[in-house]
Amino acid sequence: MKKPTLNIKNISGFTLGLFLFFIPSKGSCQELNIVAPNTNQSFKLPDPAAFTTVTQAKTNISSAEDIGKLLVSAVGKIKEGVTAAQADLAKPEALKASYTTAITAFDKNDVEPYKKDLDNYNVAGKKYTDQLTKYNKAAQANNALPANKRKAAAVAKLNRQRLQVDSMGKQVGIWKTGLDAAKAKLDIKNAALNKQQQQYQAAEQGPIAKLKNAKEKLKTISSQLTMCEGYVQKCHNTLSKLGEPATTDNSYFTTPDYKKALSDINLQLVSLQFF
Repeated sequence: MKKPTLNIKNISGFTLGLFLFFIPSKGSCQELNIVAPNTNQSFKLPDPAAFTTVTQAKTNISSAEDIGKLLVSAVGKIKEGVTAAQADLAKPEALKASYTTAITAFDKNDVEPYKKDLDNYNVAGKKYTDQLTKYNKAAQANNALPANKRKAAAVAKLNRQRLQVDSMGKQVGIWKTGLDAAKAKLDIKNAALNKQQQQYQAAEQGPIAKLKNAKEKLKTISSQLTMCEGYVQKCHNTLSKLGEPATTDNSYFTTPDYKKALSDINLQLVSLQFF
């Protein structure tokens, strides 16, 4: 019977033909299933516990190592995308910094003085309302008296109170006009700042989406490399059971290149932790 073949096509500039021995699984879930995040190619290696020959174990060790190398080779392309996206993010980040400076200055130099003035106006307005209510109540009580019962001194006092209340009302009215003009200016500045915010947010959406996507791919590759490494270890354990020395010190997953690749992935993930 012809042995089934796993074809890995055109990844990282080369083509591999890997000959695998597939043994039917007996309910075990120790198979290796990999979907490369950069190409969506899927690879499946059989359960090491089902191997019956040394050749099967060694062949699938080689296959898992090749898959690991292919996954590592994809990291370089992802890094290029990260570098490009970070460069694209520089402009909106500058716009964001400019907006942050502008909104801080707006709050300090425009909004806070307006709020303080508005608070003072509300205090003065309440005082005016209280004085007006007091005057109206006294005037109504005096007007309710018969003409011959009204005292000139009381009428004169009411007239003075009215002049004071009218003066307060005029001042409050002028104050309100100034506040309305200030509020209109605040609204114009706020609208401009909102537009500035929308501009940087729109500009950063694309680069941020690319960085998030790169982060997920790197996390997937890191997880899949761990799976490949664990699969190789299981294959070596099976070799030991088959009477072959279970030596893993010559595995790809023990090489400096592999360890450097893992370190590089982790560094990239740290740089992308806020995306």
